[in-house]
Amino acid sequence: MGSISWLASWYKLGRKAQEMGETVVKLKGKIDFDHISFSPRLQSHFENKDYLRSVTREKFVDEIMEELGDTNIRTIGLHGMPGVGKTTLVKEIARKALKEYPRLFNDLVIVTISQTPDLENIQQRIAERLDLELKKKMISERALEIRHRLKDENKFLIVVDDVWSELKLEDVGIAFENDQKGCKILITSRFV
Repeated sequence: MGSISWLASWYKLGRKAQEMGETVVKLKGKIDFDHISFSPRLQSHFENKDYLRSVTREKFVDEIMEELGDTNIRTIGLHGMPGVGKTTLVKEIARKALKEYPRLFNDLVIVTISQTPDLENIQQRIAERLDLELKKKMISERALEIRHRLKDENKFLIVVDDVWSELKLEDVGIAFENDQKGCKILITSRFV
């Protein structure tokens, strides 16, 4: 007799779970999930577990942070041999820029260029960080969309990492004009 009541309670639970699942499916069809929330501006993916603190590195990071705070400087470049830690260093600068110097930047994006730049992917990463939906297909048109959107930003840092060869930032959409004084670029490259 005990096994029948146990079986009956499992049957009732299963039936209830099925009804709940059907309700969720119905509700999901009625709700427009695209407009419920926005991605958070300060995401934790700028944590830097590879960074090893030292007096020399901290001094160097602090010097770059000071340069980023200078309103007359728009672009900063870091160069060095492959494997010396440029990427790790700029990730620490990005982390510090958001967590310890919040007055400098509201947000930032890190894009990796590498040996064969994928301009479309780079543009998409920047657009996602700016909450911008790119409507155009051609890279040059998408660059204009990004460029116009950046005009609305006054405290935005773009980290362009691992540049191997000449890259025209304008082709991506990164072209700061006089009215974009709060936007800055930090570039790392293996070449001067």
